Amino acid sequence: MTQIKKASPAQKDIQETKEETALEQVLIMLKSQDEKFDKLSKRMGVLEGGKLDFKAEATDTDIKNATRQNIQPEICEIVDETLGEDFDIRMNGFKDRPGFLFELIVPQRLSLLKEQTRPIKGEDGKYIQTAEGNNEMETYKPDDVRAKTLSTIDSYDAVREYCVKVRQNLTMTYEKLKRPLPPLSIK
Repeated sequence: MTQIKKASPAQKDIQETKEETALEQVLIMLKSQDEKFDKLSKRMGVLEGGKLDFKAEATDTDIKNATRQNIQPEICEIVDETLGEDFDIRMNGFKDRPGFLFELIVPQRLSLLKEQTRPIKGEDGKYIQTAEGNNEMETYKPDDVRAKTLSTIDSYDAVREYCVKVRQNLTMTYEKLKRPLPPLSIK
Protein backbone atom coordinates (compact mmCIF):
# COMPACT_ATOMS: atom_id res chain seq x y z
CA MET A 1 0.00 0.00 0.00
CA THR A 2 1.06 3.45 -0.82
CA GLN A 3 0.98 5.96 1.94
CA ILE A 4 -0.29 9.41 1.22
CA LYS A 5 1.61 12.08 3.06
CA LYS A 6 -0.43 14.94 4.29
CA ALA A 7 1.05 18.40 4.11
CA SER A 8 1.60 20.15 7.38
CA PRO A 9 -0.50 23.23 8.13
CA ALA A 10 2.59 25.46 7.71
CA GLN A 11 3.25 24.07 4.22
CA LYS A 12 -0.43 24.60 3.30
CA ASP A 13 -0.18 28.25 4.34
CA ILE A 14 2.99 28.79 2.27
CA GLN A 15 1.39 27.12 -0.76
CA GLU A 16 -1.77 29.19 -0.43
CA THR A 17 0.27 32.40 -0.05
CA LYS A 18 2.23 31.61 -3.22
CA GLU A 19 -0.99 30.92 -5.12
CA GLU A 20 -2.56 34.16 -3.85
CA THR A 21 0.54 36.16 -4.84
CA ALA A 22 0.57 34.64 -8.33
CA LEU A 23 -3.14 35.30 -8.70
CA GLU A 24 -2.69 38.92 -7.59
CA GLN A 25 0.11 39.39 -10.14
CA VAL A 26 -2.09 38.00 -12.91
CA LEU A 27 -4.96 40.30 -11.89
CA ILE A 28 -2.64 43.34 -11.89
CA MET A 29 -1.33 42.40 -15.33
CA LEU A 30 -4.87 41.94 -16.70
CA LYS A 31 -5.96 45.28 -15.25
CA SER A 32 -3.05 47.11 -16.92
CA GLN A 33 -3.87 45.37 -20.23
CA ASP A 34 -7.52 46.47 -19.89
CA GLU A 35 -6.39 50.08 -19.33
CA LYS A 36 -4.17 49.95 -22.41
CA PHE A 37 -7.01 48.44 -24.44
CA ASP A 38 -9.40 51.18 -23.27
CA LYS A 39 -6.92 53.91 -24.28
CA LEU A 40 -6.40 52.29 -27.67
CA SER A 41 -10.16 51.92 -28.21
CA LYS A 42 -10.74 55.60 -27.41
CA ARG A 43 -7.94 56.64 -29.80
CA MET A 44 -9.33 54.43 -32.58
CA GLY A 45 -12.79 55.93 -32.02
CA VAL A 46 -11.34 59.43 -32.45
CA LEU A 47 -9.54 58.37 -35.62
CA GLU A 48 -12.57 56.63 -37.09
CA GLY A 49 -14.87 59.52 -36.19
CA GLY A 50 -12.65 61.97 -38.02
CA LYS A 51 -12.33 64.16 -34.93
CA LEU A 52 -8.55 64.21 -35.05
CA ASP A 53 -7.42 67.40 -36.81
CA PHE A 54 -3.68 68.01 -36.79
CA LYS A 55 -3.86 71.21 -38.85
CA ALA A 56 -6.19 72.89 -36.36
CA GLU A 57 -3.49 72.69 -33.71
CA ALA A 58 -0.55 73.43 -36.03
CA THR A 59 0.88 76.90 -36.47
CA ASP A 60 1.90 78.31 -39.85
CA THR A 61 5.53 77.62 -38.97
CA ASP A 62 4.71 73.99 -38.15
CA ILE A 63 3.00 73.49 -41.48
CA LYS A 64 5.81 75.22 -43.39
CA ASN A 65 8.47 73.13 -41.69
CA ALA A 66 6.59 69.82 -41.81
CA THR A 67 9.20 68.38 -44.17
CA ARG A 68 12.05 70.01 -42.28
CA GLN A 69 11.93 67.96 -39.11
CA ASN A 70 15.18 67.56 -37.18
CA ILE A 71 16.89 70.24 -39.28
CA GLN A 72 18.56 73.14 -37.54
CA PRO A 73 16.59 76.39 -37.76
CA GLU A 74 19.73 78.21 -38.95
CA ILE A 75 19.90 75.98 -42.03
CA CYS A 76 16.18 76.52 -42.72
CA GLU A 77 16.73 80.28 -42.52
CA ILE A 78 19.64 80.11 -44.99
CA VAL A 79 17.53 78.15 -47.47
CA ASP A 80 14.56 80.51 -47.02
CA GLU A 81 16.76 83.59 -47.56
CA THR A 82 18.63 82.35 -50.62
CA LEU A 83 16.11 80.13 -52.40
CA GLY A 84 12.65 80.51 -50.94
CA GLU A 85 10.31 79.04 -48.39
CA ASP A 86 8.90 76.41 -50.71
CA PHE A 87 12.20 74.54 -51.10
CA ASP A 88 12.23 71.39 -48.98
CA ILE A 89 15.32 70.14 -47.19
CA ARG A 90 16.55 66.66 -46.29
CA MET A 91 19.71 65.84 -44.40
CA ASN A 92 20.86 62.24 -44.12
CA GLY A 93 23.89 61.22 -42.11
CA PHE A 94 26.29 58.53 -43.22
CA LYS A 95 26.72 55.35 -41.20
CA ASP A 96 30.30 54.66 -42.22
CA ARG A 97 31.87 58.13 -42.07
CA PRO A 98 31.31 61.59 -40.62
CA GLY A 99 29.29 64.07 -42.62
CA PHE A 100 25.87 64.14 -44.22
CA LEU A 101 24.08 64.40 -47.53
CA PHE A 102 22.40 67.80 -47.82
CA GLU A 103 19.47 67.65 -50.26
CA LEU A 104 17.41 70.53 -51.59
CA ILE A 105 14.12 69.57 -53.20
CA VAL A 106 13.18 72.06 -55.89
CA PRO A 107 9.44 72.87 -55.87
CA GLN A 108 7.38 71.57 -58.78
CA ARG A 109 6.75 75.09 -60.13
CA LEU A 110 10.49 75.58 -60.68
CA SER A 111 11.39 72.06 -61.69
CA LEU A 112 11.94 71.31 -65.36
CA LEU A 113 11.74 67.56 -64.93
CA LYS A 114 9.14 66.01 -67.18
CA GLU A 115 6.48 63.56 -66.11
CA GLN A 116 7.59 59.96 -66.22
CA THR A 117 5.81 56.62 -66.12
CA ARG A 118 6.35 53.62 -63.90
CA PRO A 119 4.57 50.32 -63.28
CA ILE A 120 2.06 50.19 -60.47
CA LYS A 121 2.64 47.71 -57.65
CA GLY A 122 -0.29 46.02 -55.96
CA GLU A 123 -0.71 45.36 -52.27
CA ASP A 124 0.94 41.98 -52.69
CA GLY A 125 4.11 43.65 -54.02
CA LYS A 126 3.66 42.37 -57.57
CA TYR A 127 3.06 44.58 -60.56
CA ILE A 128 -0.57 45.01 -61.63
CA GLN A 129 -1.22 43.52 -65.07
CA THR A 130 -3.59 44.80 -67.75
CA ALA A 131 -5.90 42.49 -69.73
CA GLU A 132 -3.25 42.24 -72.45
CA GLY A 133 -0.67 41.02 -69.95
CA ASN A 134 1.36 44.27 -69.81
CA ASN A 135 2.20 46.15 -66.65
CA GLU A 136 -0.29 48.86 -65.73
CA MET A 137 1.52 52.20 -65.75
CA GLU A 138 1.07 55.45 -63.85
CA THR A 139 2.47 58.89 -64.56
CA TYR A 140 4.28 60.86 -61.88
CA LYS A 141 6.53 63.87 -61.62
CA PRO A 142 9.78 62.95 -59.89
CA ASP A 143 11.33 65.14 -57.22
CA ASP A 144 14.00 67.50 -58.49
CA VAL A 145 16.66 66.86 -55.85
CA ARG A 146 19.92 68.79 -55.71
CA ALA A 147 22.32 67.09 -53.33
CA LYS A 148 25.76 67.79 -51.92
CA THR A 149 27.89 65.90 -49.45
CA LEU A 150 29.04 68.08 -46.58
CA SER A 151 31.40 67.16 -43.78
CA THR A 152 30.53 67.75 -40.16
CA ILE A 153 33.17 70.46 -39.91
CA ASP A 154 31.62 72.52 -42.70
CA SER A 155 30.03 75.71 -41.44
CA TYR A 156 26.77 77.35 -42.33
CA ASP A 157 28.73 79.20 -45.00
CA ALA A 158 29.10 75.93 -46.94
CA VAL A 159 25.32 75.48 -46.86
CA ARG A 160 24.82 79.09 -47.99
CA GLU A 161 27.36 78.65 -50.84
CA TYR A 162 25.55 75.56 -52.08
CA CYS A 163 22.16 77.29 -51.94
CA VAL A 164 23.59 80.19 -53.97
CA LYS A 165 24.95 77.73 -56.55
CA VAL A 166 21.54 76.05 -56.87
CA ARG A 167 19.93 79.46 -57.32
CA GLN A 168 22.50 80.41 -59.99
CA ASN A 169 21.93 77.10 -61.76
CA LEU A 170 18.17 77.61 -61.83
CA THR A 171 18.60 81.16 -63.12
CA MET A 172 21.01 80.09 -65.88
CA THR A 173 18.74 77.22 -66.92
CA TYR A 174 15.76 79.51 -67.34
CA GLU A 175 17.90 82.08 -69.18
CA LYS A 176 19.11 79.43 -71.66
CA LEU A 177 15.52 78.40 -72.28
CA LYS A 178 14.61 82.09 -72.70
CA ARG A 179 11.81 81.65 -70.20
CA PRO A 180 11.14 83.95 -67.28
CA LEU A 181 12.15 82.53 -63.93
CA PRO A 182 9.10 82.18 -61.69
CA PRO A 183 9.53 84.42 -58.65
CA LEU A 184 11.15 82.78 -55.66
CA SER A 185 9.05 82.98 -52.53
CA ILE A 186 11.59 84.79 -50.37
CA LYS A 187 10.55 86.49 -47.13
